[in-house]
Amino acid sequence: SAEKLGLDLTKPLDQRMAKLDQLGVTFHAKLGTQGERVQRIAKLAAELAPVVGADPELATRAAMLAKADLTTEVVGEFPELQGVMGRIYAGLQGENDSVALAAEEHYKPQGPSDQVPTDPVSIAVALADKVDTLVGFWAIDEKPTGSKDPYALRRAALGVIRILVENGVELNLLAKIAQSLQSLVGQNRVEAAPEDLAIDLLSFFHDRLKVYLRDQGARHDLIDAVITPQSDDLLDITRRVEALGAFLDTEDGKNLLAGTKRAA
Repeated sequence: SAEKLGLDLTKPLDQRMAKLDQLGVTFHAKLGTQGERVQRIAKLAAELAPVVGADPELATRAAMLAKADLTTEVVGEFPELQGVMGRIYAGLQGENDSVALAAEEHYKPQGPSDQVPTDPVSIAVALADKVDTLVGFWAIDEKPTGSKDPYALRRAALGVIRILVENGVELNLLAKIAQSLQSLVGQNRVEAAPEDLAIDLLSFFHDRLKVYLRDQGARHDLIDAVITPQSDDLLDITRRVEALGAFLDTEDGKNLLAGTKRAA
């Protein structure tokens, strides 16, 4: 495991990660082990790193160690300390500050009032973690239905939205969904997924974005006017909604709207 994952067995947290992989702890029956998942997240985090201004090597290292504290006794006894202990242990073994911070922050935001990560390495790993989760459950057709959302996929999607929008990150989401899906196919976890999977997942992001923007005070008709099925830059959608709203509040905007209504 150490050789496969590029771990340094002289360091305690690396030993923990190697143990997590070696034990074959299941993440989900259809989506493989925690070790396989960490490899997918690390690969995607490295690809996201240049987009968010992070060092790809640090993002890879952070992703490799982010789940290592799951096998510690402290987290076994107090599960709510996952991530917090990872940051402390990473600091104690002399990891880069951003790597240590990402161990805790990649779980964020946990809810609408939780802060989003702002360190580039944390952003890369947090996005990779959440995108891998969403793509994985979409690939095995375990989507939220009605009020049921056992894997907190709505929260994960809102987390991606908030991280991108509140940090001003421009990202082509469809490309990252495709890369994440490719990793699952490469591990033989899913067969080549249907083409509409990415668009269907993007539509789910759009639904979450509408809720987020409405909570921010945006008008629903402006959101509907801006979003198309292919709109995959969530920051761009947000800025267009703001720009459209600002324009329609001007005299020119009101005149245009009145003229358009008459013509229609």
